Amino acid sequence: NYRWKMVKEGFETRECGIGGVRDIITVKLQPKNSFPEMVNIGSGRMGDYLIDKYEVTNEQYKRFVDNEGYKKQQYWKHRFVRDGQEVSWEEGIIEFVDKTGRAGPATWEGGTYPEGQEHFPVSGISWYEAAAYAEFVGKNLPTVSHWSEAARFGQANTIIPLSNFGEEPAPVGSYHGVGLQGLHDMAGNVREWCFNAVDDVGSQRYILGGAWADPEYMFQFRNMKIPWDRSGQNGFRCVKYSAAQGSLSKSLFEPIERHALRDISQIKPPSDEDFLSYKRFYTYDHTELEAHIESIDESAIHWRKEKITFNAAYGNERIIAYLFIPKRGRSRYQPVIYVPTADAWRKASSEKDMRDIGVFDFIIQSGRAVIYPVYKGTYERRYEQGPPDHVITPIAHRNMTVQFYQDLARSVDYLESRGDMDIHKLAYLGMSRGAMIGPLWVALEERIRLAIFIGGGGWIWQDSPMPSADPIRFAPRIKVPTLMLNGLYDSIFPYDISQEPLFNFLGTAAEHKVHKIYPTGHGVSGPYREQKQRDILEWLDKYLGPVE
Repeated sequence: NYRWKMVKEGFETRECGIGGVRDIITVKLQPKNSFPEMVNIGSGRMGDYLIDKYEVTNEQYKRFVDNEGYKKQQYWKHRFVRDGQEVSWEEGIIEFVDKTGRAGPATWEGGTYPEGQEHFPVSGISWYEAAAYAEFVGKNLPTVSHWSEAARFGQANTIIPLSNFGEEPAPVGSYHGVGLQGLHDMAGNVREWCFNAVDDVGSQRYILGGAWADPEYMFQFRNMKIPWDRSGQNGFRCVKYSAAQGSLSKSLFEPIERHALRDISQIKPPSDEDFLSYKRFYTYDHTELEAHIESIDESAIHWRKEKITFNAAYGNERIIAYLFIPKRGRSRYQPVIYVPTADAWRKASSEKDMRDIGVFDFIIQSGRAVIYPVYKGTYERRYEQGPPDHVITPIAHRNMTVQFYQDLARSVDYLESRGDMDIHKLAYLGMSRGAMIGPLWVALEERIRLAIFIGGGGWIWQDSPMPSADPIRFAPRIKVPTLMLNGLYDSIFPYDISQEPLFNFLGTAAEHKVHKIYPTGHGVSGPYREQKQRDILEWLDKYLGPVE
């Protein structure tokens, strides 16, 4: 990643980042002292506009609070709407208070931000508060189109690794994930409210970029939340249009509907004959594994990490798998096989993710082993031109799905070959994409005794995979105890049209399946992380037995 600085007398200095020496840099400088905190985006499609270089900080938002912004109705231009019904300004404004009941963001106390956090992005902000602040400073919230153009999603592979997807928020500009436009923290740190609604009544608004506790792929995902949402991960930045807003295309500010969705609750479970025909695609020859332990890492306090390779079920390929074994506990461990989020399909190397294992480190510390294979299409085994598209090349996509499953099954074969793993107590753990495709793997792999799906749901988009590679069609064949953990406000797998239909589809007996819902977005993170861990360990203890 290269960093460039453009300096010209009489103009504001401009910095930007690019991914390679062949990228073309086109920037438009702005006159000196004309909104130095903003960057000029020269847009041929939407006209020039300025956008904040950084997310709005606590210090900046404090000026709005101190100037009685919560008492002056002239800043609150947009009507309050809840559940499709208009709420009066007097009724709505009283909800926007801090931890001590004073006007301000939900993360503040006593009408101010935590000491020493003046340069942190303001968070705990509803869409209404963000819009009122923008009015106060004579700016606007960016439309989805303006925000997306400034973010430069095409540079995601160079921006994301240098952005704040970590354990906590950071002062604005602390990270170096700067794109071609010279904007900081467009990816990670806090999510950023945009102007557009999802429907005419404004029941949801778009909030983009992802937050510090979100999966990295949220940078490129059109997330939505109710405008009242005051999560500690919600923030914003502002724009200033060079032309009067009225002269811009009205379509830029209109609601943006979700893509056409399918009603998965109406999908008919496959017949026995159809299911058997699906299974035939996934069978494989149980040839020799020829397993080899490539390395052993003893540096962690609570576990030993073994890097293992063994033969795949196809071609002449070798599967890489990382096995995490507790340093204490029994000699025969309860194994858990992990399937990751969509980030694994984007990254080139598995090494960093095998160090940052916060998704399941508590499971190892409980005395259980975890195996994390590098599946076909992920990390070092990525497709050079990207994975096969399920619409353009549906058969190639199914073949990839088959190979992915065979990698999982071969990993179970490897666990079964070891004397220190109790294969009769094997659990499946899938996160996000790993949870969405989980029903397929759990239905096919009969050695799995228990399933845990975190942040998953049924595929709700119209352009669904072919039936033999569509996970929702396999869900009725699952009979093992299954725990689903989801956020109520998940916009990737919405509660009503994705999570609940999948849960109802599960063939597991009612008394052995649980849908645990948290008041969060996608992935169940933030303050509910510890509760999620307790729920998972209790589920494992209940059905596999506690570990001494």
